[in-house]
Amino acid sequence: MATGSDVTIFGARSALSSLTGMADVNWAPETVKQEYYANGGVLGNWEGFRVAEIGQGLKRGASINSASVEYMLDTDRLYIIPTSVVNKFIKVVNYGETQVSQVTDKDTNRDMSYEYEVLYKMGINVILNTVFGVWEII
Repeated sequence: MATGSDVTIFGARSALSSLTGMADVNWAPETVKQEYYANGGVLGNWEGFRVAEIGQGLKRGASINSASVEYMLDTDRLYIIPTSVVNKFIKVVNYGETQVSQVTDKDTNRDMSYEYEVLYKMGINVILNTVFGVWEII
């Protein structure tokens, strides 16, 4: 690949299932066919590249009963992203200090139990610091 590292093909289940239609699976051994059926129609490897599903969701305020459902991910796009130990593209951040509130007052809890409330902020983001590809399925 352009970066010299292994790549993984990411996408929604409907986009990943179209990879099977592009490959001739008649030559595949029974173990690969069993994996295909066990994973619900998605191969774990395609043409030697790892395949991973990104969970699909609805956009905020979208109605399931409407004529056109608005999904978060495009159902006709695959993302080819280099995956290596150096390139950790999913970032998890914890903001500030964790706050703990403890109630031990005997008048508040007559049964002598304790109450704890833990507050913290965290964030998750995707930061790509290398080249990647987008494959539109027509």
